[in-house]
Amino acid sequence: RFAAKPLSFIVLFGLWVLLAGSTGVLCVKAGVISPDQLPVGTTDVKLPGGTTWGPAETNLELLMAGCVIVGAVFLVYTVLLFFLIPRVSLACDVIGIATQCLTTCPTFLVFPIFQWIATVILFIWWILVMVYLAG
Repeated sequence: RFAAKPLSFIVLFGLWVLLAGSTGVLCVKAGVISPDQLPVGTTDVKLPGGTTWGPAETNLELLMAGCVIVGAVFLVYTVLLFFLIPRVSLACDVIGIATQCLTTCPTFLVFPIFQWIATVILFIWWILVMVYLAG
């Protein structure tokens, strides 16, 4: 109940950071942004496997397409995140109220489980009837 909001916002912000980082790396590798323009001193970073931080030498068209696609997804996600944060907050509040309801009357949880078991039993019965009629 108490962790719904922090976990939701951590996941949403974490995905935003990953999209921003992916967009930045693709822009650098495609040659759109120079590594010297980044606020972090990345020119002296040693990457594994002989990979360089500078622009790629092959598949520039593919990297440019990836940069545009990931950048567009990042932009759409940022706009959606900006407008949907109040709704996410409201959903977390609803989860908190539902949790309080379940703690006061836990039998509310039993009915859907019973209904699911009854549906599975009915499904198995129909399979047996279908097999009997087919044979």
